[in-house]
Amino acid sequence: MKTRLDRARQMLTQSDMGLATIAEFLGFTNQSHFTRAFRQYAGETPSDFRKRGREMMQ
Repeated sequence: MKTRLDRARQMLTQSDMGLATIAEFLGFTNQSHFTRAFRQYAGETPSDFRKRGREMMQ
């Protein structure tokens, strides 16, 4: 699971793929499952992580 979520972090900051697409690509059953797992792992939602990551790049 950690490997998939690390890959998700990379995809969130380096691509414009939607959350549902990333979830499907990484093998989660749906976007909701992905969001719950990501929040538990990273302490924030995938959307918040993406937004914060992009702000840091500017």
